[in-house]
Amino acid sequence: MTKNQLRKMLMIHGDAVKSLTPTPTQRRIFTAGRVLGVLTSAQVSDKFKISVENASAQLKALHDKGYLARRIVGTQYTYQPITWS
Repeated sequence: MTKNQLRKMLMIHGDAVKSLTPTPTQRRIFTAGRVLGVLTSAQVSDKFKISVENASAQLKALHDKGYLARRIVGTQYTYQPITWS
């Protein structure tokens, strides 16, 4: 794909691109997930010094955007980065 083709796609599908783009905090969380493998809200809360509620919301947002897979283990969700080929 050329740069001009990419620019055209961005202009046509700008809202979709924006809705799928992770925030800076979400990028850091995703990177931590690639290093650690599996994430929980408690781990993210501790590592990034944010509330468990905020960590949970950030993980869910990354899951909803397609960056993290989610599984339920016992009574909590665990998240794992999606791998792309």
